[in-house]
Amino acid sequence: MLKYSLLLLLLVGQVRAAPCNLFALIRQSEVDGMASCLNVGGATLANTAAAGGVTPLHLAAAMDRCDMVKLLVAHGAWIDAPSAGGFTPLHWAAAENATNVLQLLVESGADLAAMTDNGITPLHWAASRNATNSVRLLIRAGVAVASQTKSGRTPLHWALTQHSEDAAVMLAFQSVNEGIDLPRLDLAPVRVTAPGTTNIPSPIATPLPDTLPDITMSGRPIVVLQDTPLPRSGDTHRVLLGREQILTFVWRPEAGVWAGAFEVSNGQFRRFRPDHDSRSRESISLNDDDQPAVYVSWYDARAFCEWVNTYYRHSMPAGTYCRLPTNEEWMTLARCGSQRRYPWGNDWPPVYGNHSDRSARDALPDWHGIEEYDDGHIVTCKTSESGVNEWGLYGIAGNVWEWCEDWYAPAPHQLKVRQGGGWDFEDPISLEIETRGFDTPDSRYDTIGFRIVLAPVE
Repeated sequence: MLKYSLLLLLLVGQVRAAPCNLFALIRQSEVDGMASCLNVGGATLANTAAAGGVTPLHLAAAMDRCDMVKLLVAHGAWIDAPSAGGFTPLHWAAAENATNVLQLLVESGADLAAMTDNGITPLHWAASRNATNSVRLLIRAGVAVASQTKSGRTPLHWALTQHSEDAAVMLAFQSVNEGIDLPRLDLAPVRVTAPGTTNIPSPIATPLPDTLPDITMSGRPIVVLQDTPLPRSGDTHRVLLGREQILTFVWRPEAGVWAGAFEVSNGQFRRFRPDHDSRSRESISLNDDDQPAVYVSWYDARAFCEWVNTYYRHSMPAGTYCRLPTNEEWMTLARCGSQRRYPWGNDWPPVYGNHSDRSARDALPDWHGIEEYDDGHIVTCKTSESGVNEWGLYGIAGNVWEWCEDWYAPAPHQLKVRQGGGWDFEDPISLEIETRGFDTPDSRYDTIGFRIVLAPVE
């Protein structure tokens, strides 16, 4: 196991010089510079690891920099990112007695029961370094004092082994309060006094030894965690991309997926490709952050999904991955449990949705539009203003065509399905749920965008 102290001291030297070296900026307390870099690099930069798998969040946590930790998390940093051996930012904060960040990580949902490859929890590490404020905070947060490493050692064992007397007394008192048998070790007894008022962790020059008792023995201990409740129909889940860009999903058991509540917007897509341009039509912008991303091919949409899977898997419901909806899933989401003809029902003209209408006809030359309908939008509108169905899904009817996962025909594989119609369509047949549009997967138009889903891993 790499010595924590040596890793911390040499960390900056292990990272290649770069225009946006977050590690150097953290060590120099350059908050503004860090913010500028993250605004450009986003989650990709925030999760870039140095040697040993150490991320910027590990370093900011160890230095107790709440402002920097908040910036990193807001830009998509993985809060439970494991370094080599499995040490998370919570481990690092606990070891360095960085209690401000420790509290912030706890409140932000960090895994209190995170274990390294050897079964070491943050409480073990705090105890071994006599970081009593960390020990106290973790106990109050509900961390199990009886958790064991692979060799069967509890945090109290580690405190006694490392002569971390204040931490040992605190853990002993807590163990007694919880009715836990105290460990029997062939060690000199610790002094039995009230917990000390000082809070000085073991000196950084005295690293944790490499040869703690039986640390390489097999057999991770059984840890009982509270069961995660099954999602209920209509539950929502959010994935934060940073810079105020949030992916929102709605659980629809009928389709078996967390369905994207909105079409992917320009702002969200630009977290993936900062230079993306959705352009304009007749000098009317399609490029605002809140409008759906267009000029996006099927391949582009799939690449966005893979980016989400790579950098935001920790923010997704367990056992799911991001992809485009299948045609069958899309139709299920559009029908809302009925056999309706259109996303809004069976009648014509539309009841809601951004379609080719009188507003478009009045503003654009040679435009037809639906005579009996006016949604007030000439081109694409904000994804939150494109009409919502009974299941809380916006833009299913119109705004932009949405790429689906499926090929249009079994063979040859040349065309991909798109669904839902767009702001430029007024033909009733084209807007029927059963009607599948199609295009080559490399097509990019100002009328095609996409929606994503989080589906169970098969």
